[in-house]
Amino acid sequence: MSTDNTYIPRRLDDMWKVGLWDLDVFFVWLVTFGVAQLGFPGFGGMLIGGALGTLAAVRYGRLKADKHQAFILHWVHWHLPAALMHMDRTPPTHVERMVG
Repeated sequence: MSTDNTYIPRRLDDMWKVGLWDLDVFFVWLVTFGVAQLGFPGFGGMLIGGALGTLAAVRYGRLKADKHQAFILHWVHWHLPAALMHMDRTPPTHVERMVG
């Protein structure tokens, strides 16, 4: 056995983080904050956007907790029209039975 200190990472596929949030949760906060800034310019918009953005990010984080990493992509594929979410290798969502 060798006595050198070799670092072995415990997790390889962790999501990127912005502060304490995953990147996709931060993106939800940023979009909500930006929309509030467009609707309510100024300091009031920052307060409203920060509060609504935090609420939306926390709700989104709880929605995706303990689910597959691509859960939101799958949810969007099944619930949005095919024109908005088109995947070449998958059948349309209105096809219920796959044969083959």
